[in-house]
Amino acid sequence: MFTCPAPPFEARFRSHLGVTPKDRYAGIGTSQHLGGELFKVMAGVEFQQVPYRGSTGVLPDLLAGHLNMFFGNITNVLPLIREGKMRALGVSSIKPVPAAPEIAPLAQAGVPGYDAGGWLMFAAPAATPKEIVAKLHSELKAITATPDIQQRFTTMGLVPIDSPPVENLQRYVVSEIDRWGKVIRAAGIEASQ
Repeated sequence: MFTCPAPPFEARFRSHLGVTPKDRYAGIGTSQHLGGELFKVMAGVEFQQVPYRGSTGVLPDLLAGHLNMFFGNITNVLPLIREGKMRALGVSSIKPVPAAPEIAPLAQAGVPGYDAGGWLMFAAPAATPKEIVAKLHSELKAITATPDIQQRFTTMGLVPIDSPPVENLQRYVVSEIDRWGKVIRAAGIEASQ
């Protein structure tokens, strides 16, 4: 979650999450949008979601003060934070991000248990033979464990992890579908036509 340097909003946020229904955040129908909805539920606050087609339109509006906050990808906003054009209120992951360890997780900044960290995963068609899946998993795990790739991930704001067995990944995906399905239903979000 990020904001441009707007002291009144930041002070309200830091003082017992004093977000008001008049405050506006950018939501773009993605994990960032759902992160905002999860924040509203967990923090017990209400604010207005403003739809955008992507962060390209969000950032100028945020910097111009048309929005109060943005649940965005750290890769897009970290340069603006470093330049002092935006202030980070917290990261959505449960742990600090190696690319910006000075930014506390929202779970430590006033919303205990908040975790809307994204993840990336390689997938193969369901009919792929198990031995091929095992070989791909082994090779990808070895590649992503190399220091060069680990450094690249960290520079991009990603948090590299040791990939668990394929069966655990499948269970994780099912649990994420369930978790985010509850957020979607609670927010009344429907697919657009």
